[in-house]
Amino acid sequence: MANLNKINKLASNSSKWKEEAQKRKENRDWQKHSQKIAIKVLKVIREKGIKQKQLAEMIGVSAQQINKIVKGSENLTLMTIAKLENALNIELLFTKNESVIIQKEYIPQPVYFNVYNNTKIVSQKTVKYEKKSEIYFEDSIFEKVG
Repeated sequence: MANLNKINKLASNSSKWKEEAQKRKENRDWQKHSQKIAIKVLKVIREKGIKQKQLAEMIGVSAQQINKIVKGSENLTLMTIAKLENALNIELLFTKNESVIIQKEYIPQPVYFNVYNNTKIVSQKTVKYEKKSEIYFEDSIFEKVG
């Protein structure tokens, strides 16, 4: 019976293992990226013979932050990543072979309507914008029918 009491005490609500497991699960995505960056940074500083303290001075952060970075436990900002890239002369987010697709701003093309009188085209109108019940052309407003 004593063992059961110990087990119940260990599994009581005062234990924070569930909360810690939830935090690990929530942070899993960014930590995966942080660990990849950490591996690259560690590899380069070892190859170049740079000490963590030197790197900290180069990018203007504390030695403790560099320690967190190389452990892969730091949620890095883009500014910190850029500083690391510049100081170490490496690419951390994109390799030179990767291309970044930038979506061009969508520019709506004008829509033209022919205005008929019986079967003869009287004029051509360009739609400026449209509301629920009206269509606004460059020089006039028409009520939507149907």
